[in-house]
Amino acid sequence: MKQIFHSNINQLNITTGGGLRAEKTRIDTINHPVLVIGLGGTGTDALLRLKYQVNRRFKLPGNQHQKKQKPDNIEFLALETNEHDKKNYKGISLDSHTEMVLLSNPAIGSILNNRSTMPDYIKKWLAPGLTISDGTKGASGNRQAGRLLLFEKINTAVTAIENKIRALRVDQENKLLVFIVSGLSGGTGGGMFLDIAYIVRGLMEREYGSRGIDKVEISGYLFTPDVNLAGSGMNIHTEEYVQRNGYAALKELDYWMNIEERPGDRFCQKYGTRLDVNSLLPPFNLCHLVSATNVDGVLLKNAYDYSMNVTAENIVNFLAVEEKTTGEEFAVQDYYSNLLANISTMKVNLPEEMPHQANFVYNIIGASMAALPVEEINAYLAHGIFREMAPMFDSYPDEFDLSRFVQLTRLDIAQLGESIDDLSQIKLDYMGTDFYSYANVVKTKRVDIDEKLAYLYQNAKRELAKHKPAIEHIKAALNECFVSPNQGPFFTSRLISSDRNPCLLGFIKT
Repeated sequence: MKQIFHSNINQLNITTGGGLRAEKTRIDTINHPVLVIGLGGTGTDALLRLKYQVNRRFKLPGNQHQKKQKPDNIEFLALETNEHDKKNYKGISLDSHTEMVLLSNPAIGSILNNRSTMPDYIKKWLAPGLTISDGTKGASGNRQAGRLLLFEKINTAVTAIENKIRALRVDQENKLLVFIVSGLSGGTGGGMFLDIAYIVRGLMEREYGSRGIDKVEISGYLFTPDVNLAGSGMNIHTEEYVQRNGYAALKELDYWMNIEERPGDRFCQKYGTRLDVNSLLPPFNLCHLVSATNVDGVLLKNAYDYSMNVTAENIVNFLAVEEKTTGEEFAVQDYYSNLLANISTMKVNLPEEMPHQANFVYNIIGASMAALPVEEINAYLAHGIFREMAPMFDSYPDEFDLSRFVQLTRLDIAQLGESIDDLSQIKLDYMGTDFYSYANVVKTKRVDIDEKLAYLYQNAKRELAKHKPAIEHIKAALNECFVSPNQGPFFTSRLISSDRNPCLLGFIKT
């Protein structure tokens, strides 16, 4: 099969990002600049699924021949420490130059052995016994290792986030919406999720001054330990540190999400030479804890993929334009606003019998809808059909096939020639005389062309009717070739006419 045929068939393959896309079903995004940041392996997995959903569901800029992968008001950025983990989801990947910051560092071991050269803003939180054997394969489940790898390339990371914010052109009307997706239980995401949130806050305040607080809304989508524990091939040691990391990260998160309960407390951190943060705000305006365990304590089937996809779907719902008509009771943007209001209300209305302060600053998400994926089903069927037809592209008839077809249809060349001659004579009776000239037909109208053509048409029809049984027999034989799994439409087309193999037209001419 020619390479172009392979390429065209693969465009239907959903598993590599192909499929059927109905442009009329695509929707607009909200009129806000949007930045989505994925941290570590788990966060990057979620980011790729979101990018895939955005690519398939929203209107994309460009022309019919070439479209961009995303709307202009959405930017993606991943921060990863494992340079060997090249991720891809159904044909969608991240641009290594514009959508990925690689924080791996092969020299991290020697840096740790010479701590005297480290700046104080790193040494004050770095554990004395921390060691890293390989700074190119991720943080190895150590949260401090993940944070250290971030700080060793902090100027690069801050600049990348700043460039994304500037590329989105935040205006006076619409605030920047930032979604941070990250695991809590590994080393990379669990070690830097708080820093990244506060870096965004710091950059917005530096850019817009006191207005920066109100010009950004940060939502966290953080995966709890059970999501990572649902993965396959995890040993006992890994399970232990996943649980310990998750607990420690949740403790830190809870401390800073309730910072407003402690007047005077601030998050202070110097980030290289690019940024100093001194914030009295929590890291997230709204924080979602994504779990893969149901209310009965049972881990969901395909828990990891389920959590990734539900997160992507939830964020897509917030990004979609809504046309809420009179009488409707629910809209995603209303839900978001109401949720923040409810949190504030619950904080000041705690029941007297509750002995300890409760935290209402988190949200949980689940599947919001069940939809029949008609486009995906059609693409799956079309891809399967053409994949099965692939051998037919290289099916050519030979002399034996032509001879067998002639015998099967009892094709009489002599009789066929006489019929062609008779039909040609009918045509000559019309074309070979001046009786139907412009002067007779149009100018003087002595000849009724409609009447004469009807007469000629009836003669031709009677002549063809003589051969109708033979014609139907040939049509049936060609149809049998067309639907045959061993021959098919390409074989049939080449059997009728071809420049490179024996064919019926060539047989008739000779």
